[in-house]
Amino acid sequence: QPATSPRRAVIAGCPPLAMHSPSSLGRFLADLPIPRKLGLIIGLFCSILFGLLVLSYLVLGVLSSVRAYVSAEGLWSRAQKQAVLRLGRYAWSHNEADYRAFLNTLEIPLGDKLARLEMEKPYPDGAAVRSGFLQGGNHPEDIPGMIRLFRRFLWIRYIREANGIWSRADDLIVQLQTAGEQIRGIMNSRHPSPVRLEKVLIQVQEINAQLTPLENAFSAILGEGARKIQNLLIIGMALTAAVLVAAALFIAILISRQLCGEIDQLRDGAARIAKGEYAFTLDVSSKDEIGDLARMFQDMAGQRQAA
Repeated sequence: QPATSPRRAVIAGCPPLAMHSPSSLGRFLADLPIPRKLGLIIGLFCSILFGLLVLSYLVLGVLSSVRAYVSAEGLWSRAQKQAVLRLGRYAWSHNEADYRAFLNTLEIPLGDKLARLEMEKPYPDGAAVRSGFLQGGNHPEDIPGMIRLFRRFLWIRYIREANGIWSRADDLIVQLQTAGEQIRGIMNSRHPSPVRLEKVLIQVQEINAQLTPLENAFSAILGEGARKIQNLLIIGMALTAAVLVAAALFIAILISRQLCGEIDQLRDGAARIAKGEYAFTLDVSSKDEIGDLARMFQDMAGQRQAA
C-alpha cells in the first residue's frame, strides 16, 4: 500500500508522517492509551507551572530574608548606639542600673553573633541559631529564611563580604564589652582614676566611630548581594521554563504526529474498503486505541477479501 500522501495529510490537518522505525521514546508514546497521552501533555505543562511557582517562591524568599537581615541590622545598630550612650551615662552617674542597662542592650548584637558563629559550622545546631537570633530581637518567622540565605548563598561574593563585615563588627562589640568592664572596674576601685576613665571613654568613642561605617556597608553590600541572587534565580527560572516548555512541546508534537499519521492510515483504509479494495495493509503498530481499531479494520478487510 502506498504511504499517505502529503496532500491528504494537509487536508486532514496533520503534518505528513514518515513511517519508519520509531525511537524508544516514540515507541513508548505510541503505545500509551490516548487518555494517558493527553494526561502526559497536561502533566508536563502543569510541571512547568509548578516549576515557575517554586522559583518565584525562592525569589520572594530571598528578598524576604534580605529584608529580615536589613531589619536585624537596624536593631543591631540601635542597640550598639544605646550601649555606648548608657555606658557613658554610667561613667557619669556611677549608677549600677545604667551598667545593667548597658549589658542588656549588648544582648542583641551578642545574640546575633552566637547565631553567626553557629551558622558558620559545617553542621550547625538549628536550635542554637534560632536562640541566638531570638536574643537578637529577630522575628521568629524570619529566622528560617535568614538561615537559608546565609547557608545557601555564602558562596556569592556580596554575601561573603557582608558576613566579613558582620564578623569585624562583632569583634568591635566584644571590645566595647571589655571597655565597659574596664570602666566598671575603675568605678569600683578605691581610688578611681579620672585619667584612666577618660582614656577608656575615648576608646569607646573610637569603637563607635568604627562601627558606624561597618553598619552602613553591611546594608549596602547585602542589598547588592540580594540583587545578584535575584538575577541568578530569574535566569534560572527562565532557563528552567524554556527547557520544560521545549520538552512539553517536543512530546506534544511527537504524540500529535503519531495520532495524525494513524488517523490518516485509518481514513485511507476506510476509503479503500468503501471502493471494494480489500488487499491492503495498514502500517499502524501502536498498542493504543487507534492501533486496536486499525487491527480491527485489517481483520475486517481480510474477512471481506476471503469471502
